[in-house]
Amino acid sequence: MSEQDYTILSNENLDIKVDDDQISGSNLFIQAKDLTAQSGVAGFEKFAPIKAFSESFRNNIRKDSKQKSASVGGTINSGFIEVYIPESIFSLELQKKGLSADPIPQITVMKTVLVKNTRTAVTQLFYTDCNIVYVASQLGTYYFMRFAFDHRTVKRVSIDDQGQKQGEFEFTYNVKESSVK
Repeated sequence: MSEQDYTILSNENLDIKVDDDQISGSNLFIQAKDLTAQSGVAGFEKFAPIKAFSESFRNNIRKDSKQKSASVGGTINSGFIEVYIPESIFSLELQKKGLSADPIPQITVMKTVLVKNTRTAVTQLFYTDCNIVYVASQLGTYYFMRFAFDHRTVKRVSIDDQGQKQGEFEFTYNVKESSVK
């Protein structure tokens, strides 16, 4: 029985980008532990707005080449978050800390919606032990940053048109162990 190794880069694009029709600015925010961010949005004053966000995972896959119908098995060994963040003091601090030897203890990304003129968080993503693996300037006003992370916690809230919670969902994923809690 022979095995082949495949490395697959799969993008889980959450498709959460700024809605140009919104009059109140970004619906995506980022925060990093021990770094000071600022926004003028009520309830999210300690977060910085971001333009776009996505996640990707790199897998090590093993498959028996003689059994074409056999399922693919393997583990995810790397997780990445990618953000487009406006140039600011916070983005420069984030870049400096992310490139240092010590990882950023936690990065929080939030997707929000506007309900009755109040911004409400519907998706919260928490990333633990993050380091920058790539950074680039985009047209001088935005930075593209890619962070590797060890743990990912997802918390989603369903709300109705009145802003009332209808349900909540949460799980934590450990990239190194490929385990979910």
